[in-house]
Amino acid sequence: MVSTVHAAVKGRVRFKVAGLSRAEFLGPAIESALIAHNGVSDVSVNVLTGSVLVMFNSGNTVDSIRTVIEETVRRDAGSSVSHDNVLLPALRARNKHLTSDKLKSGPVDKGRRSPKNRRQVRKSVLKAEEQAIEVWHQKETSQLLSALDVSSAAGLTSRAVTERLKRFGPNLLPESVPRSGFSIFADQFKSLPVALLGVAAGVSIATGGVVDAIVIAGVVLINGVIGYTTETQAEKTINSLKSLVRPSALCLRDGVLITIPSEDIVPGDILVLRPGSYIVADARLIEAAHLSVDESALTGESMPVTKNPASLEDADIPLADRINMVYMGTLVTGGQGLAVV
Repeated sequence: MVSTVHAAVKGRVRFKVAGLSRAEFLGPAIESALIAHNGVSDVSVNVLTGSVLVMFNSGNTVDSIRTVIEETVRRDAGSSVSHDNVLLPALRARNKHLTSDKLKSGPVDKGRRSPKNRRQVRKSVLKAEEQAIEVWHQKETSQLLSALDVSSAAGLTSRAVTERLKRFGPNLLPESVPRSGFSIFADQFKSLPVALLGVAAGVSIATGGVVDAIVIAGVVLINGVIGYTTETQAEKTINSLKSLVRPSALCLRDGVLITIPSEDIVPGDILVLRPGSYIVADARLIEAAHLSVDESALTGESMPVTKNPASLEDADIPLADRINMVYMGTLVTGGQGLAVV
């Protein structure tokens, strides 16, 4: 069940836990059990690889640490308790005015956007208002929430979300607006060879070679149809590939935890971070409990970064050293937290 991967360094051991990989509810349970164990100074649980890294003092042994993990796995593995059952009590304790009926996960919109809607979405991204550049990592939590006009207890209201979505557009990277069918077809006749053939057809008509002109025009038309068909199929393939992956986020809105598509995230949204969560937007941490994030896509560093919500003093600190920030495209590997977009 629990095998030792590396224990050569005194006071440091890495285990491989069977069944931990992708088990979001099990990671926090193991982490909490180890932290509560006397003599354990630090714990890093990776639900992606199924490994656990533990730092402990001389009062413990590798076997005693393994026993704690095995007991936790035996108790929690196979149970129907989801990670939300670990996360929600903490939110309820912090936000006592929220009832248990309000704190529930909402459905995910799994619908596909039609090509027409996709063009409208891309245009709205290009026309969106530029966001103000702020030193978010320097701000205190109270200043941060005040600047974004949001409550950490209830998140944004539906009205505020609608207004900000119109103002800032969807949470998508800017892309070129897909071409219409007419523009793709028209582009087939804008090349130099086609222009030369057109001139040749005109000369043929002027000199009485009508048949030659018709043949040339037919060749140009067939070439245009083939080019139009090929490019249209290529556009559809590219758009279908973009639609294969539709990340979502667990978000606090109107005092309710809901799962929403990443493109519907707006500035000021409160994100709930947990192991395995894909971070869908740049955000500033407001709460964190043993939170670690894989930022290899951003920095190339293979080891997860331990996060801390405390404000930083240096305004010019490098991006990778802003440990109170999380960034779009990275992945939560351990712990849990709250962040404001």
